[in-house]
Amino acid sequence: MPLIKHFMFDALNKTSIDQLHEFKTPIDRIRCLCRVRLRQTQPYIRHWHDAFLQMMEPKYELAAASWFFTLATRMWEMSGDQSLQIDWDRKRAVLADVYVATELYMCEDTSADFGDTWKYLDEAIEHMEDNARGMNRAPDLRLCDVGNEPASGGHSSE
Repeated sequence: MPLIKHFMFDALNKTSIDQLHEFKTPIDRIRCLCRVRLRQTQPYIRHWHDAFLQMMEPKYELAAASWFFTLATRMWEMSGDQSLQIDWDRKRAVLADVYVATELYMCEDTSADFGDTWKYLDEAIEHMEDNARGMNRAPDLRLCDVGNEPASGGHSSE
């Protein structure tokens, strides 16, 4: 486990990109950071599932979760995200889930240059972004109208 911990923190410290300012949105920066971090795992990926199994042992699982949350926190900070606390915690947890799922996917990917992994990552981030947009929209309370007429702007059948 000490080697896994060393890799996790060493890779985290190397996860920085000077070109991040070229990306217009925080979500584009997140996508880039995830790719950089996943590429750091590539040389070890055929054995990485063993590392995951070790990280999921009860005596290590809290530490492993902490490492992935630290990675997600670092990525959101580097992306320039300025979310409020409740949104920050949710986004950090979702990004950690996306990252871990992609890393697990990568362990089984046999496509050329991990092309299927990058497609999976892009779809997961797009899904994450769609969900975030949905959570930020105010609900249409007119849909809760208990009257017989739909809350569609007052069309009547007169």
